[in-house]
Amino acid sequence: MHRFKVIQFRDACVRYEVEIEASSAHAALEQAKSSDCAWINCRVSTYDNAEMAVEDLTGRELIPSRQVW
Repeated sequence: MHRFKVIQFRDACVRYEVEIEASSAHAALEQAKSSDCAWINCRVSTYDNAEMAVEDLTGRELIPSRQVW
């Protein structure tokens, strides 16, 4: 297992960051989207967009920021 940093952006500003232990960057992103992370519960309306990116712990981007809802 490796540790990844999953970052949620809203309106081009970092909202939340969390470190997740997972087998891959994609697994970390899926875990962040499906677990009870703080940003999952902050959605206000269907028009409220969020983007998430995955980095390794050195800050290298593994999955670029993309809209997830």
